[in-house]
Amino acid sequence: MRPIDKFILHAVHNLFPLNEYSEGELNKLMAQFREEADDLGIEITDEQLKAYIQRFDALKNSPKITDKDLRKYTLSKLIRLITASPGGEEEKIDDTPDVVYHEEPYIIWNGSKEGNCIRYGKGEKWCITRGSFSNYRYNIKIGYPVFYLAKNNSLSDDDKLSFVAIQVRDTKNDNERYVYTNRRNLPYESSPMSWEQLNSEIPWLSNIPNVKNIMKYIPLSNPEKITQKYKYDGITVREWMKFPFETKKQYLVVRGNKDLFNDINNNTFISKYLPKYPQIANFIAITPTIIDYETLLSNLDTFSNQDRRSIIANLRDKLPTRYLGTDIFSWDVKKLLTSLNKWNTEQNTRIYITKDGSAIIKLDLDDDIKVGLYTEEDDYPNIKLNQRTSKYLLDYPELDKIPLKNLLKLISDNVISRDVIDKILEKAKKDPNSAIIVKSLENGDEVILDTNTFSAYKAESSGIQTIPFSSEEVQSLLADSTKNTSLQLNALTLLRDDKEIPRYIDKDTLISVLKSIPLNDRIIRWGNTLSVVLVTPNNRIIINSASKGTSSLRFDVIIFHEGRRWSRSTSLSDLGSFREAFKTWYEYLATQNLKYNDVDIIRVIKDLEPFQLVNNLLFAAIAANPPMAEGSLLVPKVYDNKAYIVNTQNPRESYVVSSNRGKLNKANISPSNAATILGNPVPVAAATTAATGDTTRRRGRPAGVANAPRQPAAPEAGGVAGGDVNVRAAMEETGLLAAFFRLPTSMIRRLNVANASRVDPNGDRGVARRNNMLGPIGRVSRTLSIGASKIYFIRLANQQIIASINVQPGNSNFLLFGNESIGLNSPSDLVQVLTQRGLAEHRNYLVREFLNNYPEHKNEVRNILKQHLNK
Repeated sequence: MRPIDKFILHAVHNLFPLNEYSEGELNKLMAQFREEADDLGIEITDEQLKAYIQRFDALKNSPKITDKDLRKYTLSKLIRLITASPGGEEEKIDDTPDVVYHEEPYIIWNGSKEGNCIRYGKGEKWCITRGSFSNYRYNIKIGYPVFYLAKNNSLSDDDKLSFVAIQVRDTKNDNERYVYTNRRNLPYESSPMSWEQLNSEIPWLSNIPNVKNIMKYIPLSNPEKITQKYKYDGITVREWMKFPFETKKQYLVVRGNKDLFNDINNNTFISKYLPKYPQIANFIAITPTIIDYETLLSNLDTFSNQDRRSIIANLRDKLPTRYLGTDIFSWDVKKLLTSLNKWNTEQNTRIYITKDGSAIIKLDLDDDIKVGLYTEEDDYPNIKLNQRTSKYLLDYPELDKIPLKNLLKLISDNVISRDVIDKILEKAKKDPNSAIIVKSLENGDEVILDTNTFSAYKAESSGIQTIPFSSEEVQSLLADSTKNTSLQLNALTLLRDDKEIPRYIDKDTLISVLKSIPLNDRIIRWGNTLSVVLVTPNNRIIINSASKGTSSLRFDVIIFHEGRRWSRSTSLSDLGSFREAFKTWYEYLATQNLKYNDVDIIRVIKDLEPFQLVNNLLFAAIAANPPMAEGSLLVPKVYDNKAYIVNTQNPRESYVVSSNRGKLNKANISPSNAATILGNPVPVAAATTAATGDTTRRRGRPAGVANAPRQPAAPEAGGVAGGDVNVRAAMEETGLLAAFFRLPTSMIRRLNVANASRVDPNGDRGVARRNNMLGPIGRVSRTLSIGASKIYFIRLANQQIIASINVQPGNSNFLLFGNESIGLNSPSDLVQVLTQRGLAEHRNYLVREFLNNYPEHKNEVRNILKQHLNK
């Protein structure tokens, strides 16, 4: 055979493996697999079979596939092989159209998706069109029904059978497959029935050709099963093995941190089944929410070396050191956890592996050093430290991390020699990252700073002596050091959220070090957020999220020193401490150029109410003088031992902290009282009223001027004079008066004035914003201003007039149309609300307008629209 012939034969058999089967042989394989599927009840299409065969020929050249002859495979074995890795044929997406039948007067919509039910059933009373779709579609008790919305346009809307919702259920009993609900939704649904009974109940269904096949049952897709079914009900591991590869992964994620299967436990799955799926094992290793760490670590030998490291690296929490003395984890696992620093230790605990790898050492550093020795066979949690056992201590790779006071005591106890410390000090002089800082003095002595305990020493010829941290030598060194030295970094490291500060850390020393760190460098990670460390005048340490800015007055933690111990809390026992905490936080905000606006200040003060441990908490927050943004109408103020937030524009819309429950309540303050609280001169009108005792509001002709016109009505609370537009008259003119009086009473009082001002639309940001949002839907036709509040009258494309209202202070937003008043989160919701109520249909309006003017073109337009929809 010529070389070229050998090459062609090789290419035919290896590059195009399907060609090794004749068409007849391929048909035999397909027939064999179809018979097996039929015998065993396996649901698989011819397209899937062909895809599996093609995938097999792509995989069979792998050395891991020992049996390369497809003729020897059963269908079950082929499915397990193909779905064990990515690339196999995944689930075919259901392609049932949204409109399954449309021939006037009948139309049937596919309601297997919630969006279709809401869209095509809009305005009906059925639950599936109002947010309860999942309660029906994913309900195993009623056979996971699929819905069809069937409408007969030849019947009047008053006919309850003119529009029906039909359920097709997954059941083996044909006599209970169908359920329907009429458009009155009374009763809520029929009893389960057969197809024949359904046709007798809804006679017009039989007029639709092939309607039974049109309204077929659509099974739940695999993603639906995963998220809606398997989340609550597990399956057997063998059922899982038949899933496509990606569905296998999704199932594990949904079942995460609980029993994955209902026939085996997670240990059995990992030890017996997972080795067959190396790519699934890798997925589990990098997804820590699937199986609990104890199960993973106790079966770590099942995983590859790379997966082992991934599992440990991805542990969400460090492990309790109690596992060191148990056999739950193997010795190799314990050493791996140690090398990757995965033990949850106290600030004064060190864990490491000896140089020869034979033991794990646990050091507890307090007044005395305690040593625990853990080996593969035995554990000795508290060995005696002497010259013979000091080798375990000296194996610690970072001896400079052991407090110097402990090492000095070991020297005096004759456990270690002086040269151990000499070597540590020599190394520290060359290592800028050492926990020990050594500086030489002019007289030849050396000052030693131990950042482990914030202690200071002086090395003299006679030995190493302790000196006060406040001494002149130490303070001069601190003044010369650059920011973020190891001393400062260690001070911040002590403030971790999962650790207590060791008792031996001196309070005054730690506070002085923290104060020496610039504010922008005092950022630490507290939980999942970056937080700033602050110190109050009475030496409380405050830690609060630097990213919150003005969004919260709740501190992450307050740390203080009591006796020999450090304590942490989010509360303090006295009002003065709280006030200092708030004041310190406000000062920090000022350095970041952050200030409260009118909305912020009310929200953050009220946000403290659920955490009110003492009645004076809100009082303290206001008394500390929160920084307010320029132009704010609200002013926090304490007067006569009461805390107020005064509305300078409308004092009757102010706030006060109640004296009995300490909550922030609305306060109706007169202008004269507001001036007194704020320390301002009393307004003349208010002073006159106070002097005469005349508190009635009068409107009439000026005294002494005959035949003068009556004065216009004074603006209501919150109104600002300056215009000549009567708001009530404007609302009546536009047909919005009824909607206007459906606003909250407090808003009506602010807006219902007789002297609102017209606003020039050119250059007004509110007008431009609304016009940009509305586009062809409508335009702002007129704008009124009542102080900082504004009313935007909008003419829609169908000539209807609506009003968009923004009320200040408080930034409240409302939409008026017809007789309705709707509150909005912001003006951005305007188009969405109009769309929901059918007021934004610009194209529909044009079509209706055209048909009203030219009714003779009705059939022509209907045919055009029908052709467009069919495309």
